[in-house]
Amino acid sequence: MKANKFFALAMAALAVVACNPNDPEKNEGQTGDVTITLDKESINLEVGNSELLTATVTPAGTAVTWTSLNPSFATVDNGLVTAVAEGTTIILATAGTARAQCQVVVGKGSTMGGNKYTLKEASEYYPIYVDADTKEKMGSKVKIDFTVEDVKNHWWPWVIEGTELLTYDILTASGSNFYGTAEGAESYMSLSATANGACWAGAGYSVQADELQQLIDAINAEPDNFYFHMGLRQTDGFGNAFYFFGMEADTKFVIGASSIYSGTVYADFKRDGYWYEFDIPMSKYAAALSGYKVADHLKTKDGKLEDPYIFSYLTAWNGTLNYDALFFYKK
Repeated sequence: MKANKFFALAMAALAVVACNPNDPEKNEGQTGDVTITLDKESINLEVGNSELLTATVTPAGTAVTWTSLNPSFATVDNGLVTAVAEGTTIILATAGTARAQCQVVVGKGSTMGGNKYTLKEASEYYPIYVDADTKEKMGSKVKIDFTVEDVKNHWWPWVIEGTELLTYDILTASGSNFYGTAEGAESYMSLSATANGACWAGAGYSVQADELQQLIDAINAEPDNFYFHMGLRQTDGFGNAFYFFGMEADTKFVIGASSIYSGTVYADFKRDGYWYEFDIPMSKYAAALSGYKVADHLKTKDGKLEDPYIFSYLTAWNGTLNYDALFFYKK
């Protein structure tokens, strides 16, 4: 039995590594009777953001001088570090001749170190999974809204056959979403294919058959003008297989380091934990979608017709899948 659930999880802020006050080489200095330590030995910041470093000095009240070794990347003012440009620098805190240091890594855009993405210009949008701010920006150009809600559009995490055990672990997302417009409970989807020892994991978005047919008809009318958009971020090398319009073999594509489930690798990307953007041209599927009738592909379960999938995916065991900004659009 499928579980009709939409998971949106709380996010953590960009990771900050706490210092080890017992490591004199990284964050503590001592000369004579003066010692100084910092509360952090490294911090990650996005361009334009700031974070406060706190120095502990003995004797108390000893003056502290703050210096950035490369202020073109980050500046410091009385312990307040401000990110200026993408790069790395060292912040020094000096008391007398004692010194402590903190490494600062600066990135830019919606993910630390990644690119800054903006919503694709389009004449029509067909959103599946986007944050509220992004959907608001789409405005009146939303032709059909396929995002999850309680009545007709659903996200189904698949289960191990014969059980109700999910094939994915639902993870806590961390960092900003694809557009840098959301953090917290509804930022992006983060999944791990390690649940219950399954050799693969899967999930998909089901929608109303008549609305799905409207989208397919629109794509068939102008296949060169339609694209599918998605944002992905990963740190492992596993591939993920994605499917349009039910799990038809000829509407499948793979994004990953290697082929998965007999799919051709469409593209790969760096597994550095940053967001990457993909725009899949629907002209690639023109032959498969020509004359496609959703009604001919509906399946029956427990004597009832199931709603068709607009988009679904599989992940190899022990792999992860982090995604955001799923939508079709017409240029």
